[in-house]
Amino acid sequence: MSSCAHRHNHRCSSTPHDRRLAARITKEFTTALPKIVAQLQNINSSGSATSATLKNYHYKNFTSAKPPSYLGEENATKLLRWFEQMENKFIHYECPEDKRTRFASSVFEERALTWWNSYKDLHSVEEVLAMTWEELKDAMKREFCPEHELQKLETEFWELKQIGGDNSTYSNRFKELSLLVPHLVTPLARGIRKYIRGLPTIFRDVVVSRDL
Repeated sequence: MSSCAHRHNHRCSSTPHDRRLAARITKEFTTALPKIVAQLQNINSSGSATSATLKNYHYKNFTSAKPPSYLGEENATKLLRWFEQMENKFIHYECPEDKRTRFASSVFEERALTWWNSYKDLHSVEEVLAMTWEELKDAMKREFCPEHELQKLETEFWELKQIGGDNSTYSNRFKELSLLVPHLVTPLARGIRKYIRGLPTIFRDVVVSRDL
């Protein structure tokens, strides 16, 4: 039997309950998709505030945002979520790009602070504070993000599937992992394809048939 005939028979054999459930999942998907798209797009742009935006932006402007501290645990999830929280503060409080490294490093505590002081000892202070936010993130990943932790997140993400009709749990975890390992969902089309692949076959067929 051809694959097309098999898919046709599969759809024909679905029960009214399956079709109702598929319709509900599709509705939830169409509601969740714009949010997922927005978050994936934000991954590609950590904010557009520049020095020209706020020439008089001072440290007190940054502290008013109540930025989260970072202790320096060797935990990929904690580190990447701290990045996410900081970038959210940068965007909403319009922190200029040329001050992000200086201000972000001010919330280091414990092991993170020890590492930062040692890092400055190996380079000039001017050179360290001139680092871009992306350069700082790369340096922090090398220090605090063990390779095996990232591999575990990537494996979980690739194996993530929706179980039964629990679309909310699947969508929430998908969004979390998208932010933790953004390279697996960029460009945007790749992220959307990954989301659809994680749906059960009957729901995936309905979603694709609606040209989402």
